[in-house]
Amino acid sequence: MKNTEQILNEAVSALNNRDFRTAEKGLRKIVKLDSTHVPALNLLTVVLMSLDRFSEAEPFIAKAVKLNTRSDASFYNFGLISKHLNKPQQALEQFTKAIELNSGAPETWNNRGTIFNELKQYEAAIDDFNRAINLNQAYAEAYYNKGKSLTDLKRHEDALAAFDKAISLRPALAEAWVGRGNVCIDLKRHDDAFTAYDKALSLAPDLAGAWLGRGNVLVALKRYDEAFGAFDKVLSLKPDLAEAWLGRGNLYTDLKRHDEAFAAYDKALSMKPDLARAWFGRGNAFSDLKRYDEAAAAYDKAILLDPDFADAHLSKGLTKLTVGDFNTGWDLYEWRYKTPEFLALSQDLKNINLKIRPDRQELIGKTVAILAEPGIGDEIMFASIIGDLARDARSIVYECDPKLVRLYERSFPGVTFIKRDDRRTTIELPSDIVLKAGSLPYSYRRDATSYPKTAYLKPDQSRVEYWTGKLKQEASSRIKIGISWRGGTARTRINDRSIELQRLKPFTDIEGVHFVNLQYGDVRDEIDRFNDLHAENPIHCRLDDINNFDELAALIASLDLVISVQNTTIHLCGALGKPCWGMIAWRPEWRYGSSGTDMAWYSSVRMYRQNQTGNWNSVLEKVQKDLQHIAQEPHRD
Repeated sequence: MKNTEQILNEAVSALNNRDFRTAEKGLRKIVKLDSTHVPALNLLTVVLMSLDRFSEAEPFIAKAVKLNTRSDASFYNFGLISKHLNKPQQALEQFTKAIELNSGAPETWNNRGTIFNELKQYEAAIDDFNRAINLNQAYAEAYYNKGKSLTDLKRHEDALAAFDKAISLRPALAEAWVGRGNVCIDLKRHDDAFTAYDKALSLAPDLAGAWLGRGNVLVALKRYDEAFGAFDKVLSLKPDLAEAWLGRGNLYTDLKRHDEAFAAYDKALSMKPDLARAWFGRGNAFSDLKRYDEAAAAYDKAILLDPDFADAHLSKGLTKLTVGDFNTGWDLYEWRYKTPEFLALSQDLKNINLKIRPDRQELIGKTVAILAEPGIGDEIMFASIIGDLARDARSIVYECDPKLVRLYERSFPGVTFIKRDDRRTTIELPSDIVLKAGSLPYSYRRDATSYPKTAYLKPDQSRVEYWTGKLKQEASSRIKIGISWRGGTARTRINDRSIELQRLKPFTDIEGVHFVNLQYGDVRDEIDRFNDLHAENPIHCRLDDINNFDELAALIASLDLVISVQNTTIHLCGALGKPCWGMIAWRPEWRYGSSGTDMAWYSSVRMYRQNQTGNWNSVLEKVQKDLQHIAQEPHRD
């Protein structure tokens, strides 16, 4: 009969030859004979781990470390088993013990870092990955894992550097290419994301993470058919991947297939109840349906799971602003500073101490520098607060789009305006406080009574007189009406907000009206086609350059009325005090409120709202009726 030593030697030989079954049989025989045989317990653990039988391995390794508390390798294996069994706290304890016994093993630091990352202790995770890298400068997996933690911390440029280092050390590490793609999505660098995912798939064609990333990029680019294909591929590889169901939910939300979106989000949450982004997706779907209380509750769930989820805070804030809860809304609006989109667009501000949530008292008597927000419509809207700030501050340097400088200088004497593309000058000027224009409402617009609704932009009167005379000459006593029919971009729901020009023909057919184009962009061919069909009632193009806002303001001031969809034209009319009828989509942008005909910011804007998604019929009929009514009224030449 073979003794224990002979059986052990044969088991080791079988293990070295990857004959795991023979090795397991011999080691189990030893453990049955002597349950305290530590070498056999350790080797049996290794065999069962190699066979992916981690649950069976756990009691053997637990006994081994209890019998021998000085083996870092045993604690390390116990940590790996605990990690595979989804016991992060137990894994953390075992890896820590292994490190206490041997701090020179880079693999242990790296694995403990992955546990810290799983527990959302990202800074601790990065510290561990750095320790692993210090011990092994060529440790590609540690750089990759560090990149994942940096991504979770929204430190995107640092994350890219970590992924790039991992790739330079091991170009075939497909997961690092996926990590790179994920960062590029956050940074809205979609072409770079595609390149990264394609590289990952060339290395590992069935890598679910790469297909998932492709699906998410395709949703962002509105390439929905391809996105469905990508998510189908992910789910064929990993049917229980919660993030794939999340992606499908986002896809259905974009397509306004809300019942299917909610089902997909629920599926994701059934698999991963702590998936904050699934609650965020539910919030977006509720918001799309104008179920604002439910949207806010869903965002709250996301925030509870991830307190630093900036997009969830911001989206809740926009929901509150939409329903007129300005106190809560402007407070949460300040979270925009921490969103990936803001961070991606504001690299030049990362070393600037921007003031967040400025109390009005802090601005009194101070030298204040204001930096522009993206979007000319928002710039014009927030400019309504310049007068309030000018009464409080000692001096103001105000950054704005170059197209607005002349108009602003005339409207706000005493304020120094600097073009947005000369931002360095703005930043380098001495000031007590620097803040973004969108932070001013926190100081001055915390309730509905704080919106004065008075005109605040002043056009060039000489140009107003020119256009008044010009229009009177060509239109005589007809009502002079400006028209704009397209708003937004692919990212900001252009299809929801815009109307085909041809559908406005009933307006131009009304006797006694004279229409002038105010639509930004190159639309002359579109207007020419319209006028070719309706030569008796044309739309007149009077400005060679709609982007000349000083001239545009003068033209608008010389009109009797403007009719526009949701775009910058409405804001410019409101700021000038010019009557404007806004044609508003079923789900409005937050600036337009959730209901009613009035707009919080302006007194001269009247809103006509869709009564259901995508249906402009009722809006067009109401505008046409009201336009016919005023066309019949006597008015001045």
